[in-house]
Amino acid sequence: MSFLRTWICIFLSTACLAPCGSGLRAQLNLSKAASLSHNTVFSILQDRQGFIWIGTGNGLNRFDGSDTKVYKPVNDGVPGQIKGRVIKSRLLEDDDERIWFSTDVAVQCFEKKRDRFRSFNLKTGFANPLVIRGNSLFLSSIDGGVFELNTVTGRSIQYPVTEKDAGGKPINLMYHGAAEKNNNIWFA
Repeated sequence: MSFLRTWICIFLSTACLAPCGSGLRAQLNLSKAASLSHNTVFSILQDRQGFIWIGTGNGLNRFDGSDTKVYKPVNDGVPGQIKGRVIKSRLLEDDDERIWFSTDVAVQCFEKKRDRFRSFNLKTGFANPLVIRGNSLFLSSIDGGVFELNTVTGRSIQYPVTEKDAGGKPINLMYHGAAEKNNNIWFA
């Protein structure tokens, strides 16, 4: 019964993702699911080369159709490693074939060509990557509004988006966003 429930959940998840992926085709291999770094999956991306990237509760995973490569921190402070374990954000690929996301610790950039990570700290807890325009990565945060991160210099600008309640305390309004091709960015 448990196997059947697992299969149904995976099938429904795949069916829900298909309309969003503009031609994304998923082939399910249940025997490979055990090789993920964690059984909680928060985000999935198919990159330009066809690899499936999976953000989990314990690192980033790359699935090539037959094998899974796991990226998770081994030693804190080692350059080129991922910082943080939990990836609850969207995975976003830029024109330089880098994968952008946030962990529970920092904004991360995985440079596929160099097989290494770069970390960026923002003045917020968690930030969700929304869109990249030129050298600017826009991220939304539940506790800090919108951030614009310069992907070359690492500097960021914060654009607070808040309202105040009857007691004068800030109410942060947004957590997710979407971008249009004409550079409009929408938040909810």
